[in-house]
Parts: sequence; structure tokens; C-alpha cells
Amino acid sequence: MNKVAVFGDSFVDPLWPTDDGKISWDTAWPQLLKQHNTVDNLAASGTGPDWSLNQLTNYILHNNTKHTDLIFVSSSIERLDLNCYKQPSEQVHLSRIASGEIRHKSQQFARNAVDWYMTDSWQQNRQIMYLGAISVLAHHFRQVLYWPALTLLKDTLQLCVSNITVPSVGLMQLSKLDDPSYNGQGLDARVNHFHPHNHKYIHQQIQQWQATGSPVDVEGITSV
Repeated sequence: MNKVAVFGDSFVDPLWPTDDGKISWDTAWPQLLKQHNTVDNLAASGTGPDWSLNQLTNYILHNNTKHTDLIFVSSSIERLDLNCYKQPSEQVHLSRIASGEIRHKSQQFARNAVDWYMTDSWQQNRQIMYLGAISVLAHHFRQVLYWPALTLLKDTLQLCVSNITVPSVGLMQLSKLDDPSYNGQGLDARVNHFHPHNHKYIHQQIQQWQATGSPVDVEGITSV
């Protein structure tokens, strides 16, 4: 069996919240990977790419990854990995903390970060930095699937290593296509933000990528 290491946020978290806690859903593509792979899934809902990058570098230090395929979901950039959070999942709340909707000791910092730091150019630069970081680490793996939440600005980027695949559309845009009625507010009833038919399709595409290194074709993702 192949081995796959997965990092990211709720798009690939192996556990999904329900009224009774968190459970595993065998119909979601992060779980379907287990049909033909040994999977190490270190994703956690609500986390940002800095947190995932920390998990990845630690994983490389403690594992032989030469024959492992890496799937790295680069989640929302504004999710800063602050050490004042009790749980990594709190990273998702930075904008709500900044607005005062959630009371937190980091509110003044969060407000200043949103007002003074998180500009459009900052977001673009951070996208380039995360892809650059994964490019530097790609040689540790057999091949790498780098799937950002936001669609990358292709005109400004050129991959400098041959074993990285980047889908042409970000996961947030594809999730909205999957179900246009979801507005991004509140808990998403869709496991990993997709309906089962698209989970099946994504899994098929990743199987082909593992076998041949072919691009992940997102054209087959359709609405409910």
C-alpha cells in the first residue's frame, strides 16, 4: 500500500462535529484514501497554514517520508497561530475576535492585525510564501499535492520543483460550487465541506494523481 500524509484544516479533518461529538465519515475523500493507502492525517478544523506547516516540519523530522505522498491543504491565511489560544481550532475566530463578536484577550492585537497588517498584498505574498515553503520541503516526499483554500494567482507563480501538483481552483471556490446555498456562516452540515458525489470524484482524481502524477481535474465537481 502507498503511504499518504495529510495536513490542513476542516477540508481534510478526519473527524467531523455532530450533536454527539466528533465522528469519522467513511464517505468523505480524506477517509476514502484509506481504501488503498496507509494514511497519517494530522489536519485539524479551524487551523491556519502556519500551524499546518509546523505539524509538517515536525512530521518530516520524525518519519521516513521518502516514499510518502504529501497532501497539504493551505487554509485561510488570516488564521494566525497565536500562542494565546488554548486550542489550535481557535485560529478561525481571529476576525470575530477583532470585531468584538468574541471576547478574547487578543482582541486589540487581532483588531490591529486586521486593520494594519492583513492587506490584499499581504495575503498575496503569504500565498507565495506558503507555496515556496512546500516547494523547499517537497524533496522529502515522493510527490506533493498542494491544495490552497483560495485560488492561487497563476500569472505570478511558477513551480520550481517537478513533484508538486497544484489544482487550478481553490477548495473554498469548489465548496461554494458544490452547494451555492451555503454562505460560510455557522456549522457546515456537509462533511469536509462537500457532498458525497464530489467526495467520490475528488478521491478518484487523487487516485489518478498518485498513480500517474497527473493534474487533479476539478472540472467534474458539480452542484447538488
